[in-house]
Amino acid sequence: MASTLRSLTSREVSELPRDGATKTFRFAGVIVGDPRTGAEVTIEGPVNLDLFRPLTFGGVNAGGVAWEREGFALLVIEEDGVATPRRRLNVVARRLIELLHADLETGSYMHTRYPIQGVGSPPKTRYSFPPPGPTLVPTS
Repeated sequence: MASTLRSLTSREVSELPRDGATKTFRFAGVIVGDPRTGAEVTIEGPVNLDLFRPLTFGGVNAGGVAWEREGFALLVIEEDGVATPRRRLNVVARRLIELLHADLETGSYMHTRYPIQGVGSPPKTRYSFPPPGPTLVPTS
C-alpha cells in the first residue's frame, strides 16, 4: 500500500540513540522515493529497497561541514515502549540499513520491536541491535 507522506506523519522526528545509549522502536512503514518521479511515498508492508529510489538527507556536522547521504525513513509508532504519533526516523547509517534490510523485504518490521544502540561519536557512530535483539510484538 503506497500513499503520500503528508497525510500520514507529524512534523516531529525521532532520533537514533547517542553514544552508549539504546532506544527501542517499532515501525509502521517505510518512506522511499518513487522510482519514476522521486517523490516520497510511504509503503506499509513488505518493501524491496532495490525497486525504489533512496531519499537524500543532508545537514551540517559539528565542524560546520555540510554532508549529504542517501537512505530511507521509517515511520515510528512506538519509542521506548510508548505509543507515538507517526513520525519519521531518517536512516542513513549503512550498518543499520544492512541490519533492517531483510525485515523490510518480508514486512516483519511491522511486528517487531528493535532495540538500537549507538556506539561512538558522529559521524562515525555504529548502530547495532544489543541483546536480546529484535523481539516480535504479540498479536491479539
